[in-house]
Amino acid sequence: MNPGALRLLDRIDTVVVDSDVLVGTAFTVGEVIPLAGADASEVAVRAYALFRPTDPAATTEADGWTLAPIERLVGNGGSGDNGPDNDGPDGDGPGRAQWRRLRAAGVHTILGLAQGTAVTAVVTAVPERAEGAEALLASCRRSGLTVWVAGGVACPDDGFGFPVIPGGHRLPAAVGDLRAAGAGVLVVSHRRPAVGGADCGVGVDGPDGAPAWGADVLVGTDLPTAAMMVEAAAVAARVSRRAVRLARIGSGAGALVALTSTGPRLLSRAMLMVNGAGALAFGDGVWAARELDRRPPPPSIPRTPWHVLSTRRVLAGLGSSADGLTSAQVASRRADDVPGGTGAPGLFAALARELASPLTPVLLGGAALSAASGSVLDAGLVVSVAVMSALVGAVQQRRADRALARLFARSALRARARRDGADVELTARELVPGDVISIGPGDVVPADARLLSATSLEVDESSLTGESLPVTKSSRPVAASYVAERSSMVYEGTTVVAGAATAAVVATGPATEAGRGMAAAAGPAKAVGVEARLAAITEFTAPVVLGAAAVLLASGLVRGRPAGPARRRHAERGCGARRRRGARGPAVPGHGRAAVRGPAAVRPRRAGAQPADHRNARTGGRAVLRQDRHAHQRQDPSGHGVGRHPCRRRRRADGAAAPGGRRRSARHPGAGQRAQVVPSHRPGGDQGRGRHGHPP
Repeated sequence: MNPGALRLLDRIDTVVVDSDVLVGTAFTVGEVIPLAGADASEVAVRAYALFRPTDPAATTEADGWTLAPIERLVGNGGSGDNGPDNDGPDGDGPGRAQWRRLRAAGVHTILGLAQGTAVTAVVTAVPERAEGAEALLASCRRSGLTVWVAGGVACPDDGFGFPVIPGGHRLPAAVGDLRAAGAGVLVVSHRRPAVGGADCGVGVDGPDGAPAWGADVLVGTDLPTAAMMVEAAAVAARVSRRAVRLARIGSGAGALVALTSTGPRLLSRAMLMVNGAGALAFGDGVWAARELDRRPPPPSIPRTPWHVLSTRRVLAGLGSSADGLTSAQVASRRADDVPGGTGAPGLFAALARELASPLTPVLLGGAALSAASGSVLDAGLVVSVAVMSALVGAVQQRRADRALARLFARSALRARARRDGADVELTARELVPGDVISIGPGDVVPADARLLSATSLEVDESSLTGESLPVTKSSRPVAASYVAERSSMVYEGTTVVAGAATAAVVATGPATEAGRGMAAAAGPAKAVGVEARLAAITEFTAPVVLGAAAVLLASGLVRGRPAGPARRRHAERGCGARRRRGARGPAVPGHGRAAVRGPAAVRPRRAGAQPADHRNARTGGRAVLRQDRHAHQRQDPSGHGVGRHPCRRRRRADGAAAPGGRRRSARHPGAGQRAQVVPSHRPGGDQGRGRHGHPP
């Protein structure tokens, strides 16, 4: 409805879920409370057999058992009808104390189970969770955002594991209070004022099927889409924080380039840093969106209490029979099955994970600063080393993942199942709900299954429940709230110690008890050990280092000292001026003023300088004039070498050409000659001069 609201997802830090959207229109048995003298398993089986999900308040009878509102069974102060002026059964008869306790706890639909005229159990009816409600709640848990549940008639006391805020007609005011406190609020509800007053409203169809007009996004009854919106808000917040960090780095690098560079391309080089940071942030957002789309959905939670139902009702509910499924049924159920996991990440994904290290921003920041200051080679070396190290780690990770996949393929659980009336051997991945499997001593149970028949069956469930002793199993229905007490069920990963049995598969893969436990424990790995310490040190020292560098740069600019290449050019201009002043100094007796100009010339001694045999650190006290291998050299009595090519006229000391010769400039040496290092005879002066009079 409003695509612009998707741009505000990064501001969302609070999620409000209306409890009314988490429940459907049907009901299910909530709790079966046997009264004194009643068999718990028997009354549970009878209660589930007589219960009507679409009309829980209806009176049903079968085989001498009756399930009806408890007011009709125990009376209401002598009246069999619970009229508007009566709150329920009076007195201290069977079930009255339980009725009052449940009514005080907020339970609205309370039934009674009677055998003949004697009440044997009290049964509660609760709204059944809507399709996709588990996915929405799981997304809220793993999003890391602040989650509130709006209370209502269908909201349990624990608020589905989240804190509760006022719901119903008071929900819009509660959302307004959260926004006034500075929170960015995403609301999932069917109430129009609530979704219209939120920063991002996700509208769900109401009980009458009417859309929640005024919402930013309409999902109908598709709660998994609402779950994706919640996870997208969490991902958008993380991407936004990384984009802000990249923008700061790009702006800082651009400012540094602008301060330390000159020339006509100054603006383009500075904007290159800013645009590069923007491109990286855009790529990060695209990558995060693709990863969000690839994320597997949360595993579904079976709502049918298979352990309480009879074997006949179990097979009917699964659409199977004692001879198993047909090939057509298997194909259709496998096509509808949604994979609950992801394979090994690709090379690019593994490389991205390797680069997500606390040292990576430090290295890239240093490389950017080096490039900005003109050291492009150093920046390239740093980046190449970081990328190569991450690439090696990614390749090793890929190899490890493939080796682990091969190991899992070799150690896959095997199962014996009946299909089309014949026994076949399959892997655990090939099983679907409704398959009839056989298990025996030493077998590992390949899936969660309801026992159809069992002979002296004992199962080791220590891997699931922690029970150290084997548990005796039977096909008799049992009413139990805890997994360890459900003797009519076998679970994936447990081991058969003794006996044999046949069972109907009710859940596979991530939908099993073990799979849901692993999915609940799964999540982004937290930094531990050295990585955590390194991240903490980086977060502490990075601002200090950047601040110190900024202060140093600012202090240099305030004092008028140019930075980077400008400073080097300034220093070179100063050296050139000093050289020119030295070359034009006064003449020294016995030497010409142009003594430093010619290729074979030497630097003259100034008055008061040290003698010519002063030892020089570079030449060892020898003033050597080197020429090409075809040239000759000679030395005058003063120790200063004056060389001359045999085919050339001898040059005069003042730099002028001999008669018939041609004057050569000091910047253009004669053929076959080159100026060399000569000793300096100035006290405390330069130790030598290099080619063309420049300092070495």
